[in-house]
Amino acid sequence: MKHRIYSRCNTKIWVGGIGLMVVLALVACKGIRPPDSLVDDKDIKIENGNKKLDPYLGFNKAYTLAAASAADRTHDGSERNADLLTEGMALIQANCSSYFTRLGNDGQHLGFARKETSLAGAVTAALMGLYDATAKVLSATASLFGFTTASMDNFGDTYLFSPDINSVQKLVMSALDVKRDDGLKIVDAVGSGKNLTYTQANQFLLEMEGICQPHGIRSLITQAVNEQRAVAAYPDPSASSAAPGRIQSASAPAAPSSSAIRSTRSQASKLAPQRD
Repeated sequence: MKHRIYSRCNTKIWVGGIGLMVVLALVACKGIRPPDSLVDDKDIKIENGNKKLDPYLGFNKAYTLAAASAADRTHDGSERNADLLTEGMALIQANCSSYFTRLGNDGQHLGFARKETSLAGAVTAALMGLYDATAKVLSATASLFGFTTASMDNFGDTYLFSPDINSVQKLVMSALDVKRDDGLKIVDAVGSGKNLTYTQANQFLLEMEGICQPHGIRSLITQAVNEQRAVAAYPDPSASSAAPGRIQSASAPAAPSSSAIRSTRSQASKLAPQRD
């Protein structure tokens, strides 16, 4: 009886010590950080002022001017709305880039925490087994660590979109570039005398913003997966006449013709050793 009580006490001490080590490791991990973003760097300030770099500064000025004359249908009003559209597109791209930077940092911390949790679970279970922990205690401990790691995986799948966040970022930023090109065409049209209303500029920005929202990102990922085309394992002679840069769809190799079969057989007979 005394030995069992002593074993339980040692188990608690070991488990508490391991838990403390994991906490200290995770706290130390927070000290390893990339350089501050230009948006968050407190050492960056506007000349003769105390305000740090603000990606909203240009947009807010353009927004104030455009909103003050939202019903203005003159060319001057269109010019202000074009400025709003230009600054808004730049702001959306900056915010999207910052969003993926945070996702990358969170993914790195989450990956480290998950590995540490798995390691702590394995060591804890081993030590508890050495000190004669009951089956119920071992089962509860394994379930707790299993639930923790599963929750981390669920968080990563839901909020990080993919382990390769950089590839997802390139996909989304490319889609934003295409949308921005459409917006620049609208701005150029305003310079040629075409009218642009305040509502039209806002609607375009909302559509562009949706690309970097979770639903928009998942839609792009799904579309990219569905549009994948495998490269043919055997070169297709007709592929040389295709447009350069176009991916050829995969196709099964064509069945050999009868003449090709006869030619192959004759060549094989010539290479075969002659019998006396």
